[in-house]
Amino acid sequence: MKHARIATLVLSFAALMVSGCLNDATKPGEIPSSFTYNDKPLDPGCFAGPMMMTGTSGIPIESCTGKTAGVPYMRGDGFYGMELNGNSSEAPAYVYYKYLGEASGNTVLQVDYADGSGARYSDLRIVSFKRGKLYALSKPAGGDRCNGSVTDAAVINDQLAYSQKITPFDLIELSGGNGAGFRPYDDIEDCTDCCIGTVVHKPNAAATVKLERTPGAGNPQDLKNGCFFDVYNEISERLGQNLDAGAVQEFGRNFDRECSQFK
Repeated sequence: MKHARIATLVLSFAALMVSGCLNDATKPGEIPSSFTYNDKPLDPGCFAGPMMMTGTSGIPIESCTGKTAGVPYMRGDGFYGMELNGNSSEAPAYVYYKYLGEASGNTVLQVDYADGSGARYSDLRIVSFKRGKLYALSKPAGGDRCNGSVTDAAVINDQLAYSQKITPFDLIELSGGNGAGFRPYDDIEDCTDCCIGTVVHKPNAAATVKLERTPGAGNPQDLKNGCFFDVYNEISERLGQNLDAGAVQEFGRNFDRECSQFK
């Protein structure tokens, strides 16, 4: 089910922590020699679209090096990549990756990718580059804009911390407030442009939420989403925009109590 994208992230995050230590010996913007081919950082085109489907048998690095139009460069924020030229669409097309560190001998990256269709993905990727092949091992977190895209990912003190954008429906699921069984899209806003805030994952800590929507700013007219924002406004006005784990759970209890009648 779609709503599992946020719920399963805690499990993926925990599995990554158990699998091995991370290190941040390489600073953001630096790519180690072990992640190069022909004395250059691995071609960003190797991380575009279906070439990085998890579970593949490995991509020969020469098959994706120099095959994508565009000139790679290092941005000031530590992402290495390029705009994808020759795209007739008005939507942006690009691929960038940022080296974050190593976990159990595998490489942790943040990959930002858009193919010109309008979607704009930001994912955490666990990959391995061995004997001339690039392997896509797992995607602990990520998505298209408000549907789980990753922000502020970093390796800190040998562990991974990151935030993800969330929708109103994600907040209900995260808070444990969906006892009535509301559905994404049909009942509660869950679109790629429906950001309500970010969920923050830190090592050895329960997830917290940073709300982004200004309290009281134009509630939807339908009863289900209207009730959601009534609860949102009350919580954010009383507790502020930064919700600790207890406040997130309180939101869930209040939503379940006040809004289940509209299911």
